[in-house]
Amino acid sequence: MTEHVLTPKDIEERIPHRYQNQLLDAVRFEEVGNIDKGMLEVCIQENDDRERMVFTKRIDNGPPVVAVPYMMEILALCSSVGACYSEPRGVLFVSIFAFSRTGYMRVGSDISGFYRKTRVKKDFLTCYAELNHDAFTLCEGTMMAYFPKEVPYTSIDSAEIEPPLSADRSIEKSHYNKSSEMVFVDSCISSDSDECVYQYTYPSTHPFVNGHFPNAPIMMGVTQWMMIEDALYDYVFLNGSIDPEVKTLSGDCKIKKLNGDVVCDVRSFCVSVQHNSDRLLNSVDLLSTEKVMFKGMVHPGETIVATITRLSV
Repeated sequence: MTEHVLTPKDIEERIPHRYQNQLLDAVRFEEVGNIDKGMLEVCIQENDDRERMVFTKRIDNGPPVVAVPYMMEILALCSSVGACYSEPRGVLFVSIFAFSRTGYMRVGSDISGFYRKTRVKKDFLTCYAELNHDAFTLCEGTMMAYFPKEVPYTSIDSAEIEPPLSADRSIEKSHYNKSSEMVFVDSCISSDSDECVYQYTYPSTHPFVNGHFPNAPIMMGVTQWMMIEDALYDYVFLNGSIDPEVKTLSGDCKIKKLNGDVVCDVRSFCVSVQHNSDRLLNSVDLLSTEKVMFKGMVHPGETIVATITRLSV
């Protein structure tokens, strides 16, 4: 048996992700030519020379953690490398199923993981994947991706971009325990006991524009999923809509463009709610999601609106 190891440079030769958006340190295949299963390695350091610290946040007095949706992005990248092993191709993730998290990915930790191909149909690939640390499963899920020869990118005329909706209030991004540019809500349109509505405009100056993808910038699908964490952080901690004793919240989320086109549909999510204490910081983090379906591209300058419904404790 001959193991084959791909370096970051090898990985970039196969998938379109660049700069910090290529999160992996290595992908391993047990046999050359056998890409039904692959293993990954990643370790993000505080002084990371690829600027991957932008994906992190603080939840306590320990080292920062990688924000939860990016844990699934790491697994998605690994499976993409396998699918593009023989020839470079475009990659668009279509859906995530049965995601669950049982731990955090800490900065400075040696993280491993794997994907296992479960189904192939034409240009669509479905894989199961896990992220691990010291034999402990941090998260797992199933994902489906579409692999065209090139990303079917369509540009948008700036004249066609609609202005954001009138909002109830702007988000105080400085209150989040992460970089303000990594907060994917700009304003709250409305909120009540079981529903809230937030909007976000993807700026052309965002750090991800150059790497996802070069010359064809579109908003990362997992950052749309991230809107749930960021919206509920404001809903719980800044708007004071939830009792301090609440530990989890669940619901559904639909994200649309201003013209009504659905770009992301999230079914049955659950988040953990961690309140500030001597050791802990305020935090809202995804625990599980039954299904995430990515349905459209979001270009720099476009505004999207996330409507979270069926909120329950």
